[in-house]
Amino acid sequence: MDKNTLIKTMKELNPYPEDIFPEPVKSDWEGVGDFLKTHGKNPDRIFAKWGRMVWNNCVNTMTDIVE
Repeated sequence: MDKNTLIKTMKELNPYPEDIFPEPVKSDWEGVGDFLKTHGKNPDRIFAKWGRMVWNNCVNTMTDIVE
């Protein structure tokens, strides 16, 4: 599969389209961070975990497509 087809396919497979899940605004992110801090959790640690999960899901999806 060529890279353009892969990129197009990945975009089409996005399970979180912006028309259904609008982008959070700055205050949303701050609210989540404040909530975590209030409950004794490190926001950076949680956000990094979410980032790794998203990244790995993308890698796994691409691997499934090209194999």
